Amino acid sequence: MLQNGVTRVKNREIVVPIRVGTVSWHLGKNAKDHATHKWTAYFRHADNEDITDIVKKVVFKLHESFADPTRDLYSGPYEVTEQGWGEFNIMVQIYFVDETRFEGPLEIVHSLKLYHTDPNKTGPVATETFEEVVIPEPTEALWKRFLGRKIMYAPKTEISEFVVKGDDVDELGAIMLARQKVALLTAKYC
Repeated sequence: MLQNGVTRVKNREIVVPIRVGTVSWHLGKNAKDHATHKWTAYFRHADNEDITDIVKKVVFKLHESFADPTRDLYSGPYEVTEQGWGEFNIMVQIYFVDETRFEGPLEIVHSLKLYHTDPNKTGPVATETFEEVVIPEPTEALWKRFLGRKIMYAPKTEISEFVVKGDDVDELGAIMLARQKVALLTAKYC
């Protein structure tokens, strides 16, 4: 199907499962009044596949009290590590390559958590949000790239062992919810 001078693959979609999350550690005896915790915010493929071929950049927008609250990352790993004392919402904006034909970034708000909800639990605090990026009727070039793509994995980082692993039931629920959101948006704009 030709649309605006670009050939699209009709009745096909590309689905990219992603995760946005944080991992935080209490600094214990090394803590200062303004830095009680070290934390890392991240964006990644749900299965840790390298997706730098479809992601142009990822922007992390931190609390305005940070010296440089907006962090633009043009390559993986898409992670920001800081120290602080308070919890706040982090805006993560994902900009995809032009071939996806997304108008602007996908925005996900994730809450930084520093403390366990169970006071008896110790160790790092990991929280995560799962989403599915659906590219309906992709361009022919993007479709061919995905069909012929060799799956590469992103390199392990300091937080890899703490990244939350969802079970199949949780993931299926998230997928169903994401598909409902897409259906509602499609009905609204078509």
